[in-house]
Amino acid sequence: MNPHLRRTSTRLADGRELVYFDDSPAYVSGERTRRLDDPRPLPDRFAPVPSPDGTPHPYVGPEMRRDPLTGDWVPLAAHRMNRTFLPAADSCPLCPARPGSAYSDGEVPDTDYDVVVFENRFPSLQRVPGAPDAVVEDAPLQHHAPAAGRCEVVCFSSDHRTSFGALPPQRVRTIIDAWADRTAALGAEPGVEQVFCFENRGQEIGVTLHHPHGQIYGYPYVTPRTRTLLDQAREHHRRTGRSLLRDVLESELADGRRVVLETEHWVAYVPYAARWPVEVHLAPRRDVPDLPALTDAERDDLATAYLELLRRLDRFFETADGAPIALPYIAAWHQAPAREGRSVADGGTDDVTLARLHLQVFSVLRAPGKLKYLAGSESGMGAWISDTTPERIAARLQELAPTSAARGWVPALSDDDGAARARAVLAEAFGADEPGEEVRVWAAPGRVNLIGEHTDYNAGLCLPVALPHRTYVALRPRTDSLVRLASAQAPGETWTARLEDVGPGEVAGWGSYVAGVAWALREHLVAQGADPAAVPGFDAAVDSSVPFGAGLSSSAALECAVAVALDDVAGLGLAATDAGRAVLATASVRAENEIAGAPTGGMDQSAALRAQAGHALLLDCRPGLDPVESATQVPFDLDAAGLALLVMDTRAEHRLVDGQYAQRRATCEDAARTLGIGSLRELADAVDASDDPAVALARALDALPDDVARRRVRHVVTEIGRVRAFVALLREGRPDAVGPLMNASHASLRDDYEVSSVELDVAVDAARVAGALGARMTGGGFGGSAIALVRADQVEAVADAVRAAFEREGLGAPGFLLATPSAPAERVA
Repeated sequence: MNPHLRRTSTRLADGRELVYFDDSPAYVSGERTRRLDDPRPLPDRFAPVPSPDGTPHPYVGPEMRRDPLTGDWVPLAAHRMNRTFLPAADSCPLCPARPGSAYSDGEVPDTDYDVVVFENRFPSLQRVPGAPDAVVEDAPLQHHAPAAGRCEVVCFSSDHRTSFGALPPQRVRTIIDAWADRTAALGAEPGVEQVFCFENRGQEIGVTLHHPHGQIYGYPYVTPRTRTLLDQAREHHRRTGRSLLRDVLESELADGRRVVLETEHWVAYVPYAARWPVEVHLAPRRDVPDLPALTDAERDDLATAYLELLRRLDRFFETADGAPIALPYIAAWHQAPAREGRSVADGGTDDVTLARLHLQVFSVLRAPGKLKYLAGSESGMGAWISDTTPERIAARLQELAPTSAARGWVPALSDDDGAARARAVLAEAFGADEPGEEVRVWAAPGRVNLIGEHTDYNAGLCLPVALPHRTYVALRPRTDSLVRLASAQAPGETWTARLEDVGPGEVAGWGSYVAGVAWALREHLVAQGADPAAVPGFDAAVDSSVPFGAGLSSSAALECAVAVALDDVAGLGLAATDAGRAVLATASVRAENEIAGAPTGGMDQSAALRAQAGHALLLDCRPGLDPVESATQVPFDLDAAGLALLVMDTRAEHRLVDGQYAQRRATCEDAARTLGIGSLRELADAVDASDDPAVALARALDALPDDVARRRVRHVVTEIGRVRAFVALLREGRPDAVGPLMNASHASLRDDYEVSSVELDVAVDAARVAGALGARMTGGGFGGSAIALVRADQVEAVADAVRAAFEREGLGAPGFLLATPSAPAERVA
């Protein structure tokens, strides 16, 4: 049983069964419980039915009749003509009850749900208590019987707007568990011979409710298609002693041309004799008769494989301008019947599975705006004629297979590759090296902040880690003061200035970050009574794998790579000690603040220069601290804990020079002056040391002049407290317990500091729903990136969920990278 799932069963007012399948932590833990009553004044579904003259008659369920020409049973469900047809979203019977509104005639009494299953109000198959099940002969060739089965509805989500393919993997896993649960339950019902789980999607298929849902039928007979398959399987086994469906799968794998997706436990292929314009089968590698027989690993793998398949299908056709067309489809689970045909004896020792589990997904859409009609040959004679070939279908689905780049993953460069690329840019822009001389290369990492946002310039605490993604600088010193720069990220362009012309307000563009470091180091030498000319002019070229504008400190990575390069070239020796690296960090901060004009704190540069691999860097940003005391290495071994830190680049551009950052910094400084303290850190320390921190904070906030200032200060003070708690958990060896702190940090940044964005909120919410232990925006905000702490085996699933959420909300595709705590700035070649 899935430990992350809670099952709750109840009855609706008319007696129908309803089952909640919850994966939300609040329900799984028991913190919240489901509403079990149904207040609708519905009569019992089996109550006597009055005739036109008022005389009550016993309720009669649907009937089925046998076709004497084929032997097939045909249920007659005329009452379904009156079922709900394409209602508006606010009248959808599958949506949950709206909070605060009168509960009317929806089928789900609670105000939310994850996955819910209930008996269909308009069933084609229904067992009526006390009614005989016997076949009645009206005439020699006319036989009828009660259609005594069961029909259930499966609602995949409470979100009316979503679709199965846009759900996170965790939710799909819940649906799989619900299918398995109901397959076992219906298969045990008296008289049910076969259970069929399916989804119809799109009006072209005949859908009458747009809400994302599927159905489950418990047939009182083995269906014609399954009967034909069993007959073929038995004949194949008689001839070969083998399983037909296993041999089909092995044949497709051996051929390979029609295989479109392979995972550890599942294979998707277009069948050799596909009938539909788009058709694909998804089958387990292991012989499995039905959904209940799947292992937990197979179910987890199925969730991701199924989603990938549906996403490709939704891009199978495109409009004239390249927009994807949502594919109308039927997704049909073929399972072994409940009682017969599950296996045949093979030599008295092994079982050979006859009806092997597989999913068939097919569509009637043969081209944009054109449907495949079942006309004369198909409908009249049951003789199919295909409008395409299976190989063409497979080729299109293979073409849609995502590459790593297409899925948004941003790889880190190896140091060898980074150095070679930076040298190549330098040679192209400013000429090759002198004979016998090889240009040296330095690198510095981007950073991601685990927690402690907008605290650095408030003399607070923060906890960054260095990324494996680095900026590489190939630098060749000159004998004059000229600085010439080139970048792989700005091909064909160069930036030039003389060092004596560099100063606050004097230079602009990306080169100001580089020249600003040289200026700041010269200023440091002057302050030390040394010759500033020790820092020479230079030619430099840059290449980087740190995403620009993602809130991952690409600017600090550039500054710090230049800082260690100039330190090395000038022989200053600062990078050899942590205290010296603190000096380089200060120079880099001055370059960004005073020359580039971005009023940032010192966290980014300290992380790039002072973080260590396998550790987070606890930074105490109070001015005047001894450099060694200001930074503490905190062990953060993700691999040992089975965790991963997923960075989600929203690709909503992150800018710190548009005034928003400066406004918040000024508000905090004004608030500190109002409170008569040097920085908000003093308030945070006082609150932390008080007997009642909540009261102490509230008293201080009451002294501030407006609500904006109160909210800004509340964020800073509580965020510093969250850093302390986060570090305590890491030191206790409990990195898997920090998720709630990350969640609280994001809420504070969103609501009190107001630096989040739609994209950041979507990423954080989607990651949490998909199973992240915690998630938050990181960096200055106003765009950029978010992070999620996830189990190592859930990285792809969470990324898929975030990608799907962005697509569902109409946002641009996000990017992803893994934040392994890595080494600081250094020479690499």
